[in-house]
Amino acid sequence: MKKLIGLFVIILIIFIAYLFLKPLPEVSYLNLQPITDNAFAISEINKLNTTDNTEIRQECQSILLNHGYKTQKVAVLLHGYSECPQQFRKFAQEIYDKGFNVYVPRAPFHGLNDRLTNKLADFSASDYTKYAEQSVQIAHGLGQDVYVMGLSGGGILTSWIAINDASVSKAIIISPAYNAQAIPGSLSKMVINLFGLIPNQFVWWDANKKEAIQPDHQYPWYSTKSMSQVLTLGRNTSEKLRAGNILAKNVVFVFNPNDDSIDLTLYKDVITSAKALKPDSVDIYEYPLTPVLKHDLIDPEEPGANTDNSYPALVKLIAE
Repeated sequence: MKKLIGLFVIILIIFIAYLFLKPLPEVSYLNLQPITDNAFAISEINKLNTTDNTEIRQECQSILLNHGYKTQKVAVLLHGYSECPQQFRKFAQEIYDKGFNVYVPRAPFHGLNDRLTNKLADFSASDYTKYAEQSVQIAHGLGQDVYVMGLSGGGILTSWIAINDASVSKAIIISPAYNAQAIPGSLSKMVINLFGLIPNQFVWWDANKKEAIQPDHQYPWYSTKSMSQVLTLGRNTSEKLRAGNILAKNVVFVFNPNDDSIDLTLYKDVITSAKALKPDSVDIYEYPLTPVLKHDLIDPEEPGANTDNSYPALVKLIAE
């Protein structure tokens, strides 16, 4: 019996070491050629929208707010993981009213009518980055200066664009999910590898509310398999930003000190390091402690949303 216990302990130690030491997968930047023609860019959006079939919630289809010509500035707004373009609809209108063309693309496997779909398990980091890169590629045909803004998972994608795309005028990163607050930073790599290794599980965002969680256009759960992919990308982009690997002309980090979803210590460290290494390229905006803003400070349909206090600063950051 003691030998069996000893063998089990050895196997467990080896398994834990494997999870700590196993390299995370790399994702390749596609370096897509920008689409500069306005008509062609709009035709590409229309082509992508043909995939928004009856499986997609009407309010979750990609959003294009277009003045009918190529504007000086265009905004690409990237919604969060398990969310959909509806998250940014109200904010998109405010930016459009400032003279921007605005594109809010729907991420792969997001926004389906079936909120309990299992398709989210098929979602990969390469799907995620390709979607963001294609969105920026198209945006060049909608405006001369491309501004990218993203929240949470969309903040990770905005980070990806910031470290890879020198054609982007401004990348505004809001509460990026580089790591979850519930995961100690020292264990993040182990958890990422574990989630990627075990059979997929769906976990409620709120175990009490389950599928009753609001808003309706948000999935009530996440897939451990796809969460592994998202956090892999988060770790990759945060490390590169912390090392000062920035190609976008300007990066703005938006810090919400009351965020209860992301690893604020890691995010603060990324901001401090990036600013120290690239002082001319990096700006920082930190919300005050009061009024309290939730992690999702964009979606007015989020229970307890306080967009009257969150929007003015964001509009100023993107419109100035």
